[in-house]
Amino acid sequence: MPTNALHVPLALLATSLILAAAPASRGTQPTPSSPAIAAPSGYLRAADYSTAMGGRAVLVLLDGVPIFDRYDDGWKEQRPHPLASGTKSFAGVVAAAAVEDGLLTWDELASDTITQWKDHPLKSRITVRHLLNLSSGLDPAEEILQGSLGMLRRPGTRERSNEQLAANRFEASLDVGMNHPPGSRFEYGPSHFYAFGALLERKIKARREKDATFPDDSYESYMRRRVLDPIGLSFAARGRTEGSFWGRDRAGNLNLPGGAGFTATQWARFGEFIRHQGAAEQPDGTMKQVIAWEILRECFKPSEAKASYGLTWWLPTNSLEEDDSSQPAAGGGTLQERLTRRARERALEREAAADAPAFLDDMGSPIDIYMAAGLGKQRLYVVPSLKLTVVRFGANVAESSRFSNAAFLGPIIEEARAATR
Repeated sequence: MPTNALHVPLALLATSLILAAAPASRGTQPTPSSPAIAAPSGYLRAADYSTAMGGRAVLVLLDGVPIFDRYDDGWKEQRPHPLASGTKSFAGVVAAAAVEDGLLTWDELASDTITQWKDHPLKSRITVRHLLNLSSGLDPAEEILQGSLGMLRRPGTRERSNEQLAANRFEASLDVGMNHPPGSRFEYGPSHFYAFGALLERKIKARREKDATFPDDSYESYMRRRVLDPIGLSFAARGRTEGSFWGRDRAGNLNLPGGAGFTATQWARFGEFIRHQGAAEQPDGTMKQVIAWEILRECFKPSEAKASYGLTWWLPTNSLEEDDSSQPAAGGGTLQERLTRRARERALEREAAADAPAFLDDMGSPIDIYMAAGLGKQRLYVVPSLKLTVVRFGANVAESSRFSNAAFLGPIIEEARAATR
């Protein structure tokens, strides 16, 4: 079993290749861990590209060892960064744990638990899988479910008011309208995640009522005990100046679509858990199987509604398609707003097509890539065949709209291939 060196400072890894000091393109100096050893050019090219696109951090792990990091724009290794929609991928892992624990199944009807949906002609057909692959048909309802952007608000724009937001977003998501039949169309937005949160929390409370020894009474307590604690992740309330965070609504429910903030090292730890197929290194150095891979791997199978998306994870294997995390939802609004959204969707489709070709292995087959992604081009990439985990943080600036997965990840994959051959 390869050694996971996430807890070892980069400066102490004598065999690691660490970046020499290099100028940043936006008037700040990067802060590499050690200026003594020059990094391979592929990692440098990727980091320089990231910086030019508004990047704040790049961290590369190869076989669990952090071999490259760089922090720009005044960011620091110990400072947590908003993951934005990168938060969404935690929900799929929590769902896999719930499947393993017998709390739910992937294809059960949500209306068996959300009983107010039973008599609805469309909502009664929504499954757990539909919620997690974003094809439930629920209107995204961003006006009542999507909060302000906070640290990721674009410079020069006004902060969005939160007055119209639902106090309890779990419950509010259950009352939104339907835009299309379940399973027929992928549609990005927060409603799927809050509805899943409401469903799982009801499952947890029902289990607790039947079995007083069951330790959890909420989505949050279940996620902490079942997923985050075994991985070695924790967070505090948003608003603290130090430490990782996870935002909440006024009822105390976690912001499941976009509220988490972790350091690059912490998010990489989550990626390593995926790379190790549901196993995580424990404090004593042993590996613990947290979730069985035969269950967790369901998150990384293409959905029928969108081949580049599984269950809360992007699967950009064939074209390194750009994520929809910065695109507005497709429902409602004036005619002009709807036309503007469609124009952006078409631009996104053209961008995705231009981002080919896929990275191929030595046999000519596409390399599997799992990606969590968020506004500002927050990225967590996991490339199992190359034993590669990559984190990228960035500001939500004009330059970030031109960020390309292929342009950033390509040089890193080249270096990883060379190192693993």
